[in-house]
Amino acid sequence: MGALRPGAIILERFQVEAILPEETGGFSRVCIARWLDVDDARKGRVALKLMRVQIEAKSDQEAKRLNETYKRALHNEVEILRQLHHPGIVRIYPIFAKEGGMPYLAKAVDLAGQPWFFAMEYLGGGSVEAMVRQRGPLDPRLAAEIAYQVATILDYVHSQGYAHLDIKLSNVMFRRPIADLQQPDIVLIDFGSAQKKQLRAEVEAGALVYLPPERVRIRQGAPPEQFVDKPAADMYSLGVSLYRMLTGKLPFTGKQSHVETAILEQRPTAPSSLNPELKQWPDLEQLVLHMMAKNPEDRPRAKDVAARLDRLFPPPRLPALETEEMLPLLYRRQARWRRIAAGSLAFNAFFVVVLLFVAISASSSVGAAFAPPEQTPPTPVPVEAGGDAEGREGRPNAPVLSPSPSPTPSAEPSPTPSFTPPFTPTATPSPKPSPTP
Repeated sequence: MGALRPGAIILERFQVEAILPEETGGFSRVCIARWLDVDDARKGRVALKLMRVQIEAKSDQEAKRLNETYKRALHNEVEILRQLHHPGIVRIYPIFAKEGGMPYLAKAVDLAGQPWFFAMEYLGGGSVEAMVRQRGPLDPRLAAEIAYQVATILDYVHSQGYAHLDIKLSNVMFRRPIADLQQPDIVLIDFGSAQKKQLRAEVEAGALVYLPPERVRIRQGAPPEQFVDKPAADMYSLGVSLYRMLTGKLPFTGKQSHVETAILEQRPTAPSSLNPELKQWPDLEQLVLHMMAKNPEDRPRAKDVAARLDRLFPPPRLPALETEEMLPLLYRRQARWRRIAAGSLAFNAFFVVVLLFVAISASSSVGAAFAPPEQTPPTPVPVEAGGDAEGREGRPNAPVLSPSPSPTPSAEPSPTPSFTPPFTPTATPSPKPSPTP
């Protein structure tokens, strides 16, 4: 059994292309692979989520317990994703087409530790976290659009009786690369921490900097029964995500103990203090702080967040082409398309002229090839009385008579025959000459 590395073959169905960076504390690893039975590697690309195999533990018993915990979390994620159907939720693919059992979940017997895994759609646009790290604070309209789409996804998840419980920018993905002036297609991933009714205390899920105060208290020893409003926890984490998109920073950072204390007791710095551009949208700042309220009951619901974002930034939220700052780009694009259209018309006209010239030339060549050669009018042959041009019914072997002088041609020339006649045409008899002895 080999290690998880690029080029590794899994169950003779997948070939690993790349391994995503490993996150500390997670119970799984994700790699990019392709189906071996699909010719087009790009179309056959998938993401494989493999259970982390706990080998380095204090004891074999602890390693076994952790492996069972990770396995249950992976099974839980597959079951939830099979029940949730929304375009903003990552899709999973069956590994085996068989009745019964778990066609969406399999064991990678080719790899060390034989981890369980499942296949899901490949999202080629990267994460919002990667975009913020690269660009810094996002345009408020783009940040609002991303938050709006996540809120609508969470509204659906909550309506189905679930809570995600691991909302963070690294779990918010673009389905395809985002370009300027393009509407983002947001997908929510990583439902391994999602819950429906009871909190699984054995799985420590969620990044600390995104956790609400009620979950921090559970980390510090409070009974899990106190955690009753799971959808409100998602809204706090979405508020932290919007805070980071708008400012490029997290509300609380530092050592673990300091972050926990700040989440429980401190008010976050106003986003406009970190990004002065936000001062022209005070209602947006108030919405972020409202979502990060210490008391779960004070936070807005997902559908309320979506509605408030619509009021703040009526759709379409992204910079439209008709805005003043985008007019030069519009003119450049229109001029480019005009040049392309003009070039296309010129090429088509030239192509038509060439075709006509070739057709005319070919027609002339064919006519010349099939035209009959010029023929000299036949010499009239006198015929005996009662006989025809070939001497039938006349005297056999009639002597050939010398032709008389051709009469003066008329003003209208005789038409040239278009074909060689199979017989000699009967000539109009001229005055009968005296036979030559």
